[in-house]
Amino acid sequence: MKNKSEKLRSRIVDIHDSLVLKEDGAVHLLVSIPSTVISSKDEKGRFKYKSRQVQAFGELEKYVNFETFELSFSLDLANEFRKLSKNYYPPCAPLAIYANDQITENLNIELGRPYEYQSFVTVPLKTRKIPLNWKKAKRYAKEELSKQVVSLFNKEVGFAVDWYEEFIQEAKAVRSSLMSIGADFMTSDQTAFVFASRYLKGLNIDSIDIKAHLSSSYEAIDEAKLYFLKEGIVGHYSNRQFGYSKSLPIIADPTVMNGQDIEAFFHSFNFEISTFCRATFASSHGVNSPTAKGNRARKRAKNASKEAEQADSRQKTGVIVTQELAEYQEQDVEKGKKFLDFVYSIEIYGSTPEEIWEKETILMAATKDTELEISSGKADQEKEFSVSRITEGHNQKLDVFVQSQPLESFCEHLWFANNSVGSKHGFYIGRVVDRVDSYNGDTARAIEDSNKLVFFNMYEANKKIKGKKTDNGHILIIGETGSGKSYLTKLLFLCHSLLRSQTLYIDPKAEMRKQYMDILEEYESQGLYPELCDYIRQINFVTLKSENEENHGALDPFVFAPSTICKDLAETMVAELLGDDYTNSVKFKNAFLRAVDELLLRRESGEQIGFLHVFDELEKSEFEEVVERAELTLAKVNNSVLQLAFSYGENRGLDLEQHMTVLEVWGLDLPKNGGQAKTQSQIKSLVLMYALGYFCRAFGERSKAETSVFVDEAWFMMNSEVGDNILTEARRTGRSYNNFLVLVTQSLKDSTGAQREGEAENEKDDTGFGTVFAFNTVTKTDRLLKYLKVPVNDDTLEWVDNMTQGECIMKDVYGHIERVVIDGMLPEVTKLFDTVETDMDFEYDEVA
Repeated sequence: MKNKSEKLRSRIVDIHDSLVLKEDGAVHLLVSIPSTVISSKDEKGRFKYKSRQVQAFGELEKYVNFETFELSFSLDLANEFRKLSKNYYPPCAPLAIYANDQITENLNIELGRPYEYQSFVTVPLKTRKIPLNWKKAKRYAKEELSKQVVSLFNKEVGFAVDWYEEFIQEAKAVRSSLMSIGADFMTSDQTAFVFASRYLKGLNIDSIDIKAHLSSSYEAIDEAKLYFLKEGIVGHYSNRQFGYSKSLPIIADPTVMNGQDIEAFFHSFNFEISTFCRATFASSHGVNSPTAKGNRARKRAKNASKEAEQADSRQKTGVIVTQELAEYQEQDVEKGKKFLDFVYSIEIYGSTPEEIWEKETILMAATKDTELEISSGKADQEKEFSVSRITEGHNQKLDVFVQSQPLESFCEHLWFANNSVGSKHGFYIGRVVDRVDSYNGDTARAIEDSNKLVFFNMYEANKKIKGKKTDNGHILIIGETGSGKSYLTKLLFLCHSLLRSQTLYIDPKAEMRKQYMDILEEYESQGLYPELCDYIRQINFVTLKSENEENHGALDPFVFAPSTICKDLAETMVAELLGDDYTNSVKFKNAFLRAVDELLLRRESGEQIGFLHVFDELEKSEFEEVVERAELTLAKVNNSVLQLAFSYGENRGLDLEQHMTVLEVWGLDLPKNGGQAKTQSQIKSLVLMYALGYFCRAFGERSKAETSVFVDEAWFMMNSEVGDNILTEARRTGRSYNNFLVLVTQSLKDSTGAQREGEAENEKDDTGFGTVFAFNTVTKTDRLLKYLKVPVNDDTLEWVDNMTQGECIMKDVYGHIERVVIDGMLPEVTKLFDTVETDMDFEYDEVA
């Protein structure tokens, strides 16, 4: 049946910003409510926001009625990525455009259409007709100002074009009342689009085109055709396409489902579920007052209790619950609490009726045997659609599926909230995981089950953006081997190297160059992915091998470091290398430091100086113990990896001006799993890593332009007090230089450095990290939760412990914390991140 019926029309005469005039002269206010991000495990945040809602809604009592609802709108991914495009590094732009276009296409196919929820509240400012001034309307018409014509009682009447003037102050008062939840006015085009959206459900529409169409005539709001099909499904037809929707009334809801607030529960499904609620403040007197309803409920319970004596235990339980609810309601009335009568429904959408049935089946199965009761919605859908038109419920009596709750309980639904995490605008990196239980290694299922996309741009941290909790751009990525931290690290490196910033990746495992070159050769031989091949060719791969004399001195502090840093670094390196031979010899210390000072002065005068010159000078000492230690140092350096940091200054240092550099250090003997350096080979590797640490700092402090330094396998530096101090200082000074440090390590303990026994992991670190990605790690779960400032309880412990490969706990610069599964980019791109090689081939029935 087409929507020729009067009861299906919008009945809108005029719109002025958020004010809406109906045919009967009633004036309504529609305000937008921004979605407030509250982390799923943030109990305090949820309580505070619910309290704000109680205060805000309570201010609406004098208007008697209000509506709160949300609609899902298409998320324009192409436009989101275009916001990044102005910051693309031109030579890398082809890959950035290709990748983001492919991701947009893939997500549109997988999700049908990516979407986001927007929330609204309507309030009736006047439900009587506005005064019609015939002379004024006639004068306006003669002056060729706008004149609207409406049909009232089959007569043509006019209304003043400035009808909204008398309602502006009242509208501002309502907005002020709802300011605690962020209410704001909208433009006339936006308001018209919200009303039209009720008629366009399930359709893939272009919001820009629709708004342009509505701006010419508000009659277009309800021009979409409606068809009421079997099983309560509504067909929507507009612009040569069909869409479908179905409204499912909530008979009773517990406000909390599976540990989630009811609104959050509906949002946890991987398809669109919008909610619509019409509420009326209950009168304190009369047959419909909470007291009268409580008395009737108690009387019914009393009569039923006699029958229950002969009935089963389930019926007895129901009677007891009814009696208890009636008593609670009477107590709430005595306390002076405000009560709301409301009708609450959800709406699902699809491109076919079959899709609607499938989603309804999933929804009903998820709520089976729970306290959440949902009607099948097979009743009169035409009537249901009629009363659910925006603002139409203000004048209609609530009749079926009416619930009654104190205002505080009503706000337990946690309206207008979401649990997003990440950046406002950034690269797509994964999705929020809403479940607590485990996916048992099925990463693909974890991705498929979520429609909450996660975007990330590390450089957003140093921008002035509302809602940020910190300007700290440094990033911590922790996780044990095989957890997914290396995959994420390389993904973030690739994404941010596409932007106009310099990026440095320290690769102590020396694995990236080979993998990238192998992929480049494979793709070039097949003529595949030219954008990716061009990108790989632009990377400045530097592999430092001590066997190559051209690399000698590349990390020599006398070659790349300024004087103050050079002296501290030189002492640190020698102290680590000689151990007790340095610590226990005051004479050697004094001689060493004097030699460093003298050589720095000679360097400043233009002389070519390297670290080895220091020990040449020390060999001239009159003290035998100084000479012995100098000779010992030279012996340790000779024919070892240390030649990369000890030289005569004959070679230039590393080029700090390249757009993106991957620095591999060949021949490092790293302690396994964060263990302490024990062998001479491991000690030498640690000494070299000190030089690398200072080099990273120098890289980031050259200018105020954005730079990022990724330090992979940073745990063996951070496990020592000296190494931790180097990186801590780099983090502290990095903020003022817009240098973003990304530290990749094994456990949380590594990130806070060497600690005294019993010292809490979050007490020593006074610089912290603005963003944290915590994969499965050897860190005890309770300590991780405390570090992230998440309450420690059975639910949160299980939430973390049930993470599987590819999942992590993400904390962003806005203070939001969620469990996330990393999805990344495209198979042809993420193949670069696969650094695990094997010659064995087995067949498995299931793969992750």
